[in-house]
Amino acid sequence: MNSAERKAGITMHVVPGPVILPDGKAAAAPCSITVDGKQVAKDAGGSTGKHSCKYTLR
Repeated sequence: MNSAERKAGITMHVVPGPVILPDGKAAAAPCSITVDGKQVAKDAGGSTGKHSCKYTLR
């Protein structure tokens, strides 16, 4: 990262696409973000609520 990126950080935001559940309904797929082998964000997905994974790298 350059010096400006180190000051402000870089944000990674993942919005999972839909998957079809066994009952035929659509739901958000699970997502995760891994940095240098360490999981830094995780969302189980599902059919209710907002689902995304977000992490700011500094």
